[in-house]
Amino acid sequence: SLCWAGYICPGGDIIPTLFAPNGTYSGEGQSAGTPCSAGTYQNEQGQDSCKTCPSGSFCLLGSVLPEACPEGHYCPPGTRFGTEYPCPAGTFSNSTMLMDAPNCTACTAG
Repeated sequence: SLCWAGYICPGGDIIPTLFAPNGTYSGEGQSAGTPCSAGTYQNEQGQDSCKTCPSGSFCLLGSVLPEACPEGHYCPPGTRFGTEYPCPAGTFSNSTMLMDAPNCTACTAG
């Protein structure tokens, strides 16, 4: 019998006693939690998968919670780091948590 998904069984334990910690997930038979990939997060213990980072946020490797997208950038779902998507040339943003390129503001002449 293998350790259950969402649990970790260090030392080859068969009876699951420890949940996979926040920021990780665990498949069946794992002895340790696997960090969530960049672009995903996990804010709950004992999970067998990670959640997709929502729009307006980014999620680094092993994220427990999404972080706000920084000024001058936009963050569609699954964004891996804050500067992954800069506002397109000729646009800018002084706001955080933009979700898509059209949310950037066109520069004015001058």
